[in-house]
Order: sequence, then C-alpha cells, then structure tokens
Amino acid sequence: MINFCYIKSVWVNYRIVIISLTLLISVVFASCRDDQSTITEPKNYIHVDTASRYEWTYVQSYSVNDFWVGDTSHIYIATGRAPAKYDGINFTLLNTGNYFYSYSLSGLNNECVFFSGETRDFSGTETKYIPTVVKYYKGSITTYILPSDSNSTIYAIYAVNTEKFWCISSKDVIYLYDNGNIKTINSPCRDAGYFLYPTPSGKLYLFINNYRINSTKGAIIVNEIIGDELVFVCSDTLNSKDMGLIYQTGEDITAIRDYHVYYFDGIHWLKLFQDDFEPYFDNLYNIIGGKSKNELVIAQNTCCYLLLFKDNKWSNEKAFGPNFEKTPNIKFYNDRIYYDVLDEYYYNISYLYKGKLKTQNIK
Repeated sequence: MINFCYIKSVWVNYRIVIISLTLLISVVFASCRDDQSTITEPKNYIHVDTASRYEWTYVQSYSVNDFWVGDTSHIYIATGRAPAKYDGINFTLLNTGNYFYSYSLSGLNNECVFFSGETRDFSGTETKYIPTVVKYYKGSITTYILPSDSNSTIYAIYAVNTEKFWCISSKDVIYLYDNGNIKTINSPCRDAGYFLYPTPSGKLYLFINNYRINSTKGAIIVNEIIGDELVFVCSDTLNSKDMGLIYQTGEDITAIRDYHVYYFDGIHWLKLFQDDFEPYFDNLYNIIGGKSKNELVIAQNTCCYLLLFKDNKWSNEKAFGPNFEKTPNIKFYNDRIYYDVLDEYYYNISYLYKGKLKTQNIK
C-alpha cells in the first residue's frame, strides 16, 4: 500500500532543498558582483632601503641627558651631573663645582656653551634644589643662580649671546637673563613640556606641550619671543596620547603626532609624509633629529636602528650595539650623525654613536 503522507513529506523537503540552493547561488553571485564593485587599490607604502648609507662606531661615555655638537672635536654633554666635553678621543669633566647637576645645554660656538640644571644644597636637613645656569666660555666658568621660592631645576635653555639667555624651570617659570638683569614670566600652563627653538629667519619660538586640558585632550601652544615678551601665535588641540616631543631639526621644527612626522610652517603643523612605512618598519617612532625636514632621522626608543631620510629616499641605518634605554638625542654635523644610548644596566654610562657616510673613512 502506498504511503501518500510519506511521498508528500519527501516532495516538500525536496522543494525546500531546491529553494535553499537557489537562494545560496543568488547570494554567491551577488557577493561576487559586490566584491567587484568595491575592489580597492593597493595601499602605497614608504619604501625603505635595507642597505645602510652610514658606517657606525660607538664609544663609551658619561651618562648623557643632552649634548651639543660644535664640530667633531667639540662635543659638549649635559650628563645629569658635571658637564663634560668630548674632543673626538677623550671625555673630560668640566669643573663647575661639586654640586651642579646639568640636564640641558645650548651652544653658541666651540668656545661658549651654556648648561642648565640645578645646584644642590646639602647644608640643611633637607636637600635644596636651586635653579642654575653655568656658562663655559674659553675655559672659564660663570655661574648664574636664578631666583625661586621653591625647589626647581632648569630643563630648557636657549643662549642668545654670551650675556643673554632664556630658560625654563620645572616649576613653569620662564626666565630671561640679559646682562645682569633677570626677568621672570609665569607660564600659562602647569606641568607642561617646553621647547625653545630658533628659525633661520631669526625668530625664536617657545613651544608648550600642555598635556592637561582635560582627561583626554592636550594642546600645543606656540608663542614667539619678541624682545622680552611672549606673543601668542597659535594653539592646536589633540588627543593627549597623540602628543609627542618637539624637535629642532636643523632649520626646521618637527614633531611626532598621532604616529606621523609633522613640521611647523610658522602657523600650522603639516604632515611631512602622507603614506605609512612598509609593515616591517611600521613601528611607533618617537624621536627625530636632522638638518632639515628634507634630511632627517627618525628612531624608536626601544630599537637599535634608525631610519634615515636623505636625497628623497629612506634607508635603514642598522647601528648595532647596546639597546636604547631612554629616548636618545640625535644630532647632525656636516656628513656626521651622532646619537646617545643609555646603558641597559649601568645608568651612569652611555654610549655615543658616530655615523659617517660610507664614501669617507671614520676618524
């Protein structure tokens, strides 16, 4: 006897399968058409030549907070303690007093360099930190004690001439020393980062990284120093996590912002390179040094190589040696590149790297 109920059930299931297959094929074809209509062009990357253009050596140095290169035999170092000089062969500590600690510097020429930092007074029950600038001029030392009502250190300095300099303390006080006269200006920001940089046209800018507009936002405030006054130029708000340090890159002023290199045109911050690096080199670079925005090095404070931009192309400068333990300083002088690395285990030791174009021998 024929089971019509069974035949009907099979027929219904068969129709369901046919309909399902038809819908699946339609979806596949539609997806193919959609994929064809949304095909994107391959992404352009910045190509990096893996062949180094510089030869590298390094020498052990005193600890380096900052350094200034006059020429290959006049390199001055703010060590975090007594300042030092490197003549290309030997390092010599400068006799500035037992309790002066140097953190930054500004050089006028090979014979005149200003160091900024603090003098420590151990005479009382608590150590006092007195904001201090020391001038090294033709082998002689002059010490400038700056007024302060609390412990502070000078972390940024720019020397205008042998008797005039601007500097900024850790308490957000801006000082102008001019031939024996001292003027103080209270910064509009607190707990900010300060950078004093000149331009080839003769302008002097004060850049302030204000990290605390609110819980997520910060601002880069730019003032031009005219005479003995600060004149507001511009302010740029961005996410605090995207704010990087600001660098004097020879004749240009540059910064790392939102993981890209920017330069300051006098009013705006402009992105220097539109594309990203090839994935292998796509690291979080946060250090810049160079002669200009057209010849510079970028680096990362946790790697042992630098990326050099020169003659409109990039190369990977594999300067192997001790690992970075702090953000290094990068300086250019003619065909040389210098940068410092803090020892991984001994924090009173650094290494000064010296790079020179391969067409000439390193001395």
